[in-house]
Amino acid sequence: NIALIYGNLGDKTKQLTFNKKCLHITQTLNQPIQTIKILNNIGHAYFELEQLEKAATIFKNNLEHPHLTPDLKAVSLKNLTKVYLKQENYTKARLVQKATETSVKKHQLIKYLIAFDYLFCAILLGEGNFKSAVNYLKKAVDTLDKKGILRKELRVMMEVYLKGLTEINDKQNLKYYFKKYIALNKELNSAFSNQTTKNLQFQFEINEIEKERVFLANQNEELQFANAKIVSQKKDLEIKSIQLQSVNQKLTEFAHIIAHDLKQPIRTINSFTYLLERDLKDQLSKNSLAYMQF
Repeated sequence: NIALIYGNLGDKTKQLTFNKKCLHITQTLNQPIQTIKILNNIGHAYFELEQLEKAATIFKNNLEHPHLTPDLKAVSLKNLTKVYLKQENYTKARLVQKATETSVKKHQLIKYLIAFDYLFCAILLGEGNFKSAVNYLKKAVDTLDKKGILRKELRVMMEVYLKGLTEINDKQNLKYYFKKYIALNKELNSAFSNQTTKNLQFQFEINEIEKERVFLANQNEELQFANAKIVSQKKDLEIKSIQLQSVNQKLTEFAHIIAHDLKQPIRTINSFTYLLERDLKDQLSKNSLAYMQF
């Protein structure tokens, strides 16, 4: 969705960046159909950025994909035709357009027929066959105008059609369809104005999301730093705890040794005190005898 929004805003570089991120996700999740769709979007972004060789490579690779559906095949063929037209390689464009037409008719993909009529007319115009292009394109323009669908595509077709009418100097049709073109432009410009407002809203929302992302990234960085500090302090405490246990063990051993070493002199003193008391009992005062009892 973000890639789509950037596309609507005209930022094809960011659109390409986010489409590539989506591609990585779909490939990781093993979603072949979504992968083909996103590759078509990436190829279209390259096309808009005038990186035509990269665009052509992607569309060609898509046509070789084992999970390619008729619908996605039609899209890839259409996009590849547009690349060849942009490169003014009308021979390849005609070959791909013919393959496209065959595939579309075989699978009854009606919604693509008009688009390929336009591409075929663009090829005819590029080859200088203006009269055939005008006759062929008139049917597509009238069909779209009557049904009231694909208005943007109709405007593009009308521009090509008017160019063809100018080349063959068909003043009557040129006047009639130019009025239709003016009316269609007003209609689309009104819609464009509404879309511009929505795009501005999208841009604001994207900016807010980006600010929130930066804030969260900074918060995450601070949390990681704090966590690393806590881990480091924990390790220091563990080391100090081990050192303290070692010191306590040594103190216990020292106290045991001291206690053992002090017992022998005390026993000796007690023994001699007893002997003195026994031998001198009659000669000592009551206080002296009392002292010797301690």
